[in-house]
Amino acid sequence: MFHLGWFLNGVSLHPRDPIWFGRERRESFGADLYVELARALERARFDYLLISDNLAIGDKFGGSRDVYLENAISTPRFDPLPYAAIIAAQTRHIGVLPTVSTSFVEPFTAARTAVTLDHISQGRVGLNLVTSSGDGGARNYGHTEHLEHDQRYRRAEEWAELLRQLSRSWEAESISPDIFDPVFADPTRVHPVNFSGEFFSSAGPLPVPGAGNGELVLSQAGGSPQGIRFAGRHADTVIAKAASIDAMKTYRAAIQAEAVAAGRAPDACKVLFIIDPILAETDEEARAKKDRLRLSAERGVRNQLALLSSIWGKDLSELPLDEPAPELTTNGHQGMLADFHRIAKGRTLREALGVRHFEEAVELVGTPDTVSARMGEIIEEVGGDGFTFESELNRRTLVEITDGLVPALQKRGLVRSEYAASTLRGHLTEF
Repeated sequence: MFHLGWFLNGVSLHPRDPIWFGRERRESFGADLYVELARALERARFDYLLISDNLAIGDKFGGSRDVYLENAISTPRFDPLPYAAIIAAQTRHIGVLPTVSTSFVEPFTAARTAVTLDHISQGRVGLNLVTSSGDGGARNYGHTEHLEHDQRYRRAEEWAELLRQLSRSWEAESISPDIFDPVFADPTRVHPVNFSGEFFSSAGPLPVPGAGNGELVLSQAGGSPQGIRFAGRHADTVIAKAASIDAMKTYRAAIQAEAVAAGRAPDACKVLFIIDPILAETDEEARAKKDRLRLSAERGVRNQLALLSSIWGKDLSELPLDEPAPELTTNGHQGMLADFHRIAKGRTLREALGVRHFEEAVELVGTPDTVSARMGEIIEEVGGDGFTFESELNRRTLVEITDGLVPALQKRGLVRSEYAASTLRGHLTEF
């Protein structure tokens, strides 16, 4: 069997398909839509819902925020942590992974919040760690520019280590289980950390007891060598894009090798590959649907350039659309840039942007039965560990996946039909 996750592109608007956009503009500012999403995923027995984040309104494209505000491009972005608490309170099994930036959030603050959420959810909330890209977030936090890529990951390594030490500062048996014991906590089992590093220092201990169900669950999405090393050392699950099935194998093997090098089991970090299947009642209808979506993407090249400008920290507004796509460099998201260069090879910039969302490692287009069979073949060839859906947030797409595709996967015995555990770590270690 394999694992299932859902990548929610921020607590925001998601207007990819205007036909099914519906009431989202009114609903996306509250919590009900996201609780509904989480409950549907829970009914389908997903492992987790991952909520991404970014820390600034884009302003790179043409040196203006206009296109971002007019078209809701990664805007607005609500803080995912309060939403994680609400979702956890309204569900019973599914895990939730809100995003935290290791570049701007202090590890003590993150540790206290994460441990609190762990207690609230009874072991179902972890953290998705990012180093953040682009200078906008850096400026919002009082810096003139962002740290260099390698320096961000050195900081993240130290950040994660301090987070672990703080979360362990109360031993598991530090609180007396006897409600009549006059002593609440054994002082000999609550320890300072006295951490001092290149970027952080903290005395500790946390003012709250440690994670109630063991270690905090951490996720990550690194595609660069530094990101892969970080995931192998610290993450319990990683989401990734890959250019082919061979690339999936290579990526998973690299994560496993880094885990072993860090003294962990090779399967300590579950790799979930990002997919966006296109489903319909017949294979022919699904292919026609893909053609319509591709046409819509081709018409939206300006918005795509604006999004990439923000992610890569470069103004792409003056690039000629009908000439070969240029080679670019960035201090931002390295994995996404490498993926774009792969897709853009031999294409004009306009063509590359038009197919960017549809050039997947494998084609997942068809009926639920067709797509479920192909997903099973992929995992059998790759060796694990599962898939994360990066699909648009509307009720039609959600139902197609949770009530169409997932039952087909369950019928084939490829994914769980019932939860065997009550914690996120339990879901990830079940198989």
